[in-house]
Amino acid sequence: MTPRSLASFVLSACLACAWPAAAQQPADKPPAKEPAAGEKEIDQRIAETLAAVVRVKMRAVPEARSNATLGPSREGSGIVIEPDYVLTIGYLVIEPDAIEVTTVNDRTLPATLAGYDHATGFGLLKVQGDLAVKPLTLGDSAALGVRGRCGAMRSRAARMSA
Repeated sequence: MTPRSLASFVLSACLACAWPAAAQQPADKPPAKEPAAGEKEIDQRIAETLAAVVRVKMRAVPEARSNATLGPSREGSGIVIEPDYVLTIGYLVIEPDAIEVTTVNDRTLPATLAGYDHATGFGLLKVQGDLAVKPLTLGDSAALGVRGRCGAMRSRAARMSA
């Protein structure tokens, strides 16, 4: 399954789960013209969540050992977890020469590798400037039950370039 078709599948599944009430509305009742207060809140939370997903682009140093397997330039997604910190997958940003982060509003800023955790494989980036993005509130994966609802997303900027 290609990344594009996987993203389409995940988006379709999220929409199908998020809006079951739309399928249950009687045909004789006209649709509401103004979204309910609860729907506005859901729309706002979705927009904030998507805005916290950013594109990460990295150019490795020319003599990087990882260039043989990962290539000299890499691109992926990250999550803004603090106003100036982005969490991403570590292999994306190992042996960096230059790193940049792009928001959903096409704001691009340079970043540096602040840390790499060998145990989890995560990389932490320190962004040089203000992303003007509300950080994502991290949840507790232990609180998820079997077949609990969750989602996965990548940055709109990364989808546009795929």
